[in-house]
Amino acid sequence: MREQPRTTVQKIPDSKLLLVARRWAKRGKNTDFEHFFSFFPGAIKVTTGDELQFPYRVLKAISKQAKQDGYTSYSVGMEAAAMARMLRHRPRLVHFWFADHEYHHAWMGARAVGAKIVGTFFFSVEEFENRMSYKQHLRHLDLVISSGQRQMDYLKQYVDERRLAYLPLGVDCSFFKPPDDPSLRWENGPRLLQVGVNRRDFDTLRKVVGQIKEHYPNLRLEMVGCREAQDQFEGDSTVVFHPFLSDEELLQVYQQATLMILPLLEGGSSNAFNEAMAAGLPVVATQMPNLEDYISKDGVRLCPPGDIEAMAQACLELLDNRRAWEKASTAAVQHVSQYDWPNIKRQLLEHYEERLGLRVIDS
Repeated sequence: MREQPRTTVQKIPDSKLLLVARRWAKRGKNTDFEHFFSFFPGAIKVTTGDELQFPYRVLKAISKQAKQDGYTSYSVGMEAAAMARMLRHRPRLVHFWFADHEYHHAWMGARAVGAKIVGTFFFSVEEFENRMSYKQHLRHLDLVISSGQRQMDYLKQYVDERRLAYLPLGVDCSFFKPPDDPSLRWENGPRLLQVGVNRRDFDTLRKVVGQIKEHYPNLRLEMVGCREAQDQFEGDSTVVFHPFLSDEELLQVYQQATLMILPLLEGGSSNAFNEAMAAGLPVVATQMPNLEDYISKDGVRLCPPGDIEAMAQACLELLDNRRAWEKASTAAVQHVSQYDWPNIKRQLLEHYEERLGLRVIDS
């Protein structure tokens, strides 16, 4: 990486931070935005329920003008609330955690109060191309944080490289951990697990599972948070859908599964991927940008996109060989520890200080 010019560092209390992030799920505290909020207890926060209310037609018109799929009428209300907090509290630093969805106009509020403004982006390269046709607003950010190296390379077309930084997606390794009794993973036959809906290739998943069942007729597939795929598995009693799980229930599913399978249509970082590795679950996934940044060579098997035979074979190699499975499980746990949230917080603070010249301290 090109050496950055030294910046005069100013100390600011975390009460001078404004953090913006919607609550996507109702699982509990083990989500990335909740950990982000917990980094800075004294910060001003805007989240679900804080959005400003305007006539729907006004919100809709503003959101359509942005030409940014994902920036909805709800996003406008969130961003308006953030700008109102800027004018009221005059923060020194504003950070949009889901800038793919919530950020578009807020740089004007930040400039008005003299604040630095940061956006974290999780969109894959394909999503940037297809869902964000207008990217001029990215140029107004003082710091653009991405969760993947390929994503960073793409953003260099639109943002000065000096204002780009990589921050891996974190995971709570003290919560997501292997079970005390690993034999739970093999009771009543092997269990495959698929978590999440974004970017998932359910057609490939169905065909891969069909091939594995030729070797393991008692195979069970558990699907978490992807009710949209139910029609593709209609009538298959060995497929169990979990539309909503608490943190504790999700951990139990991870700890009782034998193998995680993630067939993907596009490249992107994945909470489920990191959580599974932290829980000691070997992963078979599609080889895609961003996801490649997080893999453990021994703990993860990557397969070409849409290659049903390769993915089925990768699963069978782990299911048939307990020693190989145990090696992959151990490697996954060791590898993912670098993404534990205390490490992510340290890296984020370093980005604030090195790129923005702001050292955040407790209030």
